[in-house]
Amino acid sequence: LEAKKLGKGFTMGHIVSIVATLEQLVLAEAGAGLIAVFKEHGDWDMMALDEASLHEAVRAYLAILWKAPGRGAALLPQNASSMQATGKGAERDACERDTVLNFVFGHRQLTNPFAPRPYPFSAALSIVEALARDAETRHVASCHSKWEDLVELDGQGSGYVSLRDFYSAAFAEPPLYLETIGAFDDSKPGRPRVRIANYMEGPLNCMEVNPYSSACCVGRCEALMSKLEAKLKAPSAKPHRILKVVKH
Repeated sequence: LEAKKLGKGFTMGHIVSIVATLEQLVLAEAGAGLIAVFKEHGDWDMMALDEASLHEAVRAYLAILWKAPGRGAALLPQNASSMQATGKGAERDACERDTVLNFVFGHRQLTNPFAPRPYPFSAALSIVEALARDAETRHVASCHSKWEDLVELDGQGSGYVSLRDFYSAAFAEPPLYLETIGAFDDSKPGRPRVRIANYMEGPLNCMEVNPYSSACCVGRCEALMSKLEAKLKAPSAKPHRILKVVKH
């Protein structure tokens, strides 16, 4: 599509089509994973799961994701790294339990309180989608926290932090990685620095929740870039035009 529209750009219709297609791919991937879980439990009724089976279905789905590097862990809270060390899955189970209970509570008025509540396949799918949305929300919060920590280390508003302070604050990315993403600055001999914006937009600050997209830390310059692109409507511009847009 990009090659076909080369030189003309994308219309809003093209963008909507791409987003809609991506959304369908994500839903299909989640649905396929859940269907695999249901096939392993042949006694489950896809139209009428009890609450215990609903919990089990979501736990089983998360277990499948956990086997895919970089994906299952993304659905868990930031302090879930202890799970890998213990191998007990306590954090994963707690995340699943809370999400399912929130769903059950949110739908309590849609079912008969005096009879067992049946939950269809779509309920499990909704819960899985909620887990993904919550993961992205937590990731955005994590990005904001990193930004604040690095800006505080900067202290002067230069957009840089010394490499020494960077590692003292428990950041661990090696210089080679920082150089690869354009975040390493050695323009001042003996005083290596890290470019905050470039570091935050690096691939290690992205979170993969599904095979089709990743949630990355959006740089604080994105809002300004969006304004420039909207006003200039061109891939490049003279400095005086850019300054005029920025001033207004």
